[in-house]
Amino acid sequence: KSRMPEMAAAASGQRARVLRALGVTPYRLRTHATDGTSSLPDDIPLPADAPGAVALVTLLPAQAAARELDLVGHALKGFGAHFARAPRIRIASGEPAQTIPVAHVYLVFGRDQAQALGRVMPAAQVDAAQVLLLDAPDQLRHASVKRQLWQALKRARRALLAAAGQATAADWPTFRG
Repeated sequence: KSRMPEMAAAASGQRARVLRALGVTPYRLRTHATDGTSSLPDDIPLPADAPGAVALVTLLPAQAAARELDLVGHALKGFGAHFARAPRIRIASGEPAQTIPVAHVYLVFGRDQAQALGRVMPAAQVDAAQVLLLDAPDQLRHASVKRQLWQALKRARRALLAAAGQATAADWPTFRG
């Protein structure tokens, strides 16, 4: 008969007592599900003056490394399937690899990608959208840039909900970290 579960429970209790004695409050895992489902509906109502528009478009430099692209992909997945499915367009030498669709929110990594967006899209469409400019993905090794990405994704989520007329920022759980 294995005593492993009993030992694990005792160790967990001991750890909790030691942390409490030291005055340390341990972080807790989030209690909400992050199984890839999204709180955003798949059919966000789009303005009538933007037929064929998508919710979110991500513009990335063509030379971004696989690790950086994975980081961006995981961050998008953290906000649900709706964000995870957002088009990711690579831009090389100021030219997009494919046509940039009309969107409510553009998540732009780097100044060169923002300039390319301004050259390719009509000014009225860019003005109507929310453009979130972030540092280049090669800077994602820094905690401050990851925090900036997280905050930009929260702003994008709020903008999409406001466009859909569904919820306010107060309706979303607040994540600290």
